[in-house]
Amino acid sequence: MHPWADERPAAQRKRRGAILRTDWQARFRRFVESIDGRMVYVTIDLDCLVPNEAITNWESGRLTSDDVVWALQQLRKSCRIAGGDLCGAYSEPRYARWKQRFAANFDHPKLVYPPADKIREINFNTLGKIWPALVGQ
Repeated sequence: MHPWADERPAAQRKRRGAILRTDWQARFRRFVESIDGRMVYVTIDLDCLVPNEAITNWESGRLTSDDVVWALQQLRKSCRIAGGDLCGAYSEPRYARWKQRFAANFDHPKLVYPPADKIREINFNTLGKIWPALVGQ
């Protein structure tokens, strides 16, 4: 089952500006057309990906690495990618002050994480899929 299949289309459409599985690629193509010929810098925040493809300190998104690769290919057809980065991978929380720990406890979602070696494995596998598309290999 695709990660977006858990929500009913009617519920998705009610959210203002919601990007749906049925229309996200068309909307992305229109965006790419609007920046045709430009030089772009691409930042990919890993929390846009489904949880089995990226472990982050935030809630997971709904895109797959294949979705991101597709989007990069669309950009590359019309734009020049000058550079890019992937950000947002999981990092073990460390706080210098109790106020930081307190703020993090109410600001961050309460998630259960796999062991550190599994987190690295998942994130590096995804990096291996997305990075070549980002750098044009």
